[in-house]
Amino acid sequence: MDPSEYQRQCRRTMNLGLSAEHRVKNLSFGVAGEVGELVDLRKKELFPGKKIPRSRYEEEIGDVAWYIANLATEFEHTYGYKKRFHGNVDSLLRGLYRHASAFEFMVLEDVSDCLFALALELKCKPFEQILDDNIEKLKARYPERFPALDPTQVDPGGAR
Repeated sequence: MDPSEYQRQCRRTMNLGLSAEHRVKNLSFGVAGEVGELVDLRKKELFPGKKIPRSRYEEEIGDVAWYIANLATEFEHTYGYKKRFHGNVDSLLRGLYRHASAFEFMVLEDVSDCLFALALELKCKPFEQILDDNIEKLKARYPERFPALDPTQVDPGGAR
């Protein structure tokens, strides 16, 4: 799936019941949380020496891409990536974490570039296939659209 089609498909599972300001906050926190999950997978792989299946990395990379694509839409920017970052897994994760923590529109492309390079370095399936799989996962979870939720009606105790 090409990046522009991925961006269009991601929008169908965005919570449009939120105000634009709350969507941006939700997406920004989502990027940070998903990048944290990627970093945590690597930590478990390095320090206890646990073997992490590449499919787990692929799923988390797809989740980060979803947040970035929707942030790009919110800022009326086209989602995409360039094949310009290279490095080992740990340096890519550090860069990804640094960029995602900045919560700035300017770094969206850097985060996307890091995701692409990370998938390559981890020997995951092709990045475009990760994007396809992410959309298929969301279509299975939300066959129609994401239900628009009023944030005042959400039970904060229901978070995991």
